Parts: sequence; structure tokens; C-alpha cells
Amino acid sequence: MRYLIILLFCSCGISQKKIVDSDKEYIYKRTNGSDHKLTLRPDSTFEYIARGHMWGAQSKGYWKIKNNELSLTSLDSYRTNYCWVVDSIGKPCALSESFLFYVKDAINNLPVPYLNMKYEGSIYVTDLEGRVEFKKGTASKLVLSFLGDECSCTIKNIDSSCQNIMIVLQDRSKFYYNNEIWRIKGKKIIIGKDMELRLEGKTKHLK
Repeated sequence: MRYLIILLFCSCGISQKKIVDSDKEYIYKRTNGSDHKLTLRPDSTFEYIARGHMWGAQSKGYWKIKNNELSLTSLDSYRTNYCWVVDSIGKPCALSESFLFYVKDAINNLPVPYLNMKYEGSIYVTDLEGRVEFKKGTASKLVLSFLGDECSCTIKNIDSSCQNIMIVLQDRSKFYYNNEIWRIKGKKIIIGKDMELRLEGKTKHLK
């Protein structure tokens, strides 16, 4: 059984055919300097690849169609830019009235220096060991910022002074879709307000 392949380029006005059969090719094209390829497979998995002059990104996961909408959900391995708190890590702790956080890259298990941590309106910066210490408050929410990307996490045990924060840093080579909806309209897939994927091939339209 052949894979269903959708090629996306940035352009308009390309002749198209329609598609339905699960063993046919789905090919959409546009042209404006970047190449995109979305492969929809009969086992409901997808692979999406996009490339420009100086960049490239991809995603893999599962797809489904309902009510003229294409839904994409990526595998967890493509999710980036999120963090979580692990408390009571057993390292030398701060005084009871203070927090002592150690921030580590969860992928490489290395400290993350020069990361901004916002807590109760104040901003604190991690040192070369990924460590930051400040006075406890009553809030449990932390906002972390690194190279312009933000994520938030929650302190589960506010009474624990010494805590670890694990962060998966933003990876711009990955797309993460969580029930991403692309609208199907005849020979087109509509993405957002200004992007259309136009269908080619000797098959029928998606539905």
C-alpha cells in the first residue's frame, strides 16, 4: 500500500485533483522559497517537514479527519519549551525562609545558567551552576525565560526549600502540534488565515 504524501511548497495557481482513498497520494504545492512536505499514512501517522534557506523543522505523530477538519497531534518527543519542579532533591538546602532552585536541561542533564526566573513580580537569574536563591513567598507559580522563550511550572511543595527544576529547552527544529486543526475545503487545506495548501494528484479529495 502506498503512503499518502502531501508536498507543500509556498505558491498558488497549481492544477489540482481531488482525493479520498486511503492508499492514494495527497500532494499539495506552494512556492515562495520554502519547501514543505506532509505525509499522511494509512495507519493514521503523519510526518511533516519544512525547510527554508537557513532553517528546517519537522514533526511526527497522528492524524485524523472529522467534519472537514484535519487534526494533527505530535509525538511527545517533539514537545519542547516546558518545565516541571522536582522537590526535596537532597542537596545542601537554603534557609527555611528561602527557596534554592537548581535548573537543569532535562535532555542533557546539565545546569542552565543565565536563565531568568520570575516569581511574585521579581526576576532572578541562575548562576553558572544553574542555581538561584530567593526569599519564599506564598505563590506557587514560576515563569522561566531563556533566550526569549518562556515556560511556566508549579511548585508542588511550597514548604520544601531545596528544589530541582527540569526544563526542556525550545528546539526550533521541531514542530509540536496538540490537536492542531487545519480546515479542509474541497481541493484545499486552510492553515490559519493566510496559508493554503493546494492539492495535486490523480485522486479524490480528503473527507
